[in-house]
Amino acid sequence: LADSSGTSLDLLHDEKTSDDVVLVDPAVLRQVLIVAMSTAIQSQPRGGVQVRTAEDGPICALSITFDPTLGALDAARMEQAGRIALTQGIDCRLSDVGAERVCMQLRLRRGRAASVLVVEDNAGAVELYRRYLSSGSWQVQAVPNPKLAYEMASRSQPDVIILDIIMPGLDGWSVIKTLHERPETSHIPLVVCSVLADPKLAESLGATVCLAKPVGKAELIAALNRCLNRRHARQGDG
Repeated sequence: LADSSGTSLDLLHDEKTSDDVVLVDPAVLRQVLIVAMSTAIQSQPRGGVQVRTAEDGPICALSITFDPTLGALDAARMEQAGRIALTQGIDCRLSDVGAERVCMQLRLRRGRAASVLVVEDNAGAVELYRRYLSSGSWQVQAVPNPKLAYEMASRSQPDVIILDIIMPGLDGWSVIKTLHERPETSHIPLVVCSVLADPKLAESLGATVCLAKPVGKAELIAALNRCLNRRHARQGDG
């Protein structure tokens, strides 16, 4: 598209950027970049489009910057790209699309794969989550017995916990309360996935997100990314 329109693309790579893996669903990132880049190119940008990656602590900042020709920018489509990113848990910062210079910055987590502990007695649900999270950005552990959830979480210190509510022996509400109250696990974000979804109750007990089963892949990954972004933001503030 850039070649056919005569638009130059400047690709700049920060020399300090490490070789760590970018922890984001590649299909989602590709969709966001296609919409954003095609919109930028079709805006008849003066001076072309600049794409730059830079290291910012545990974040890889990917920026798309351009100066659109007056009246040529499809602002709604650029904002759509930003919404796609945000709904999928990607930290997206978009400058005023009415300004002379437009910049979209995607802040992508990089580093080791995020660890996820699944507290779920249904083997089929566990296998489904494993398939959802098989991109390489996630490491999944599972514990079918809710009574062992605290012990496993305390020992393995996962980045996020996914748990069901209806389980034999001990319900998920009790598990959430225990995990939230114990100092060893209170900092770990909790994602409730259950047919018995009650967001207000879940959040009041300490859960971060509450999803109703059946849970789709995009919905689950977006929830996990939101949890990780929130956790990293808290660590940065600390």
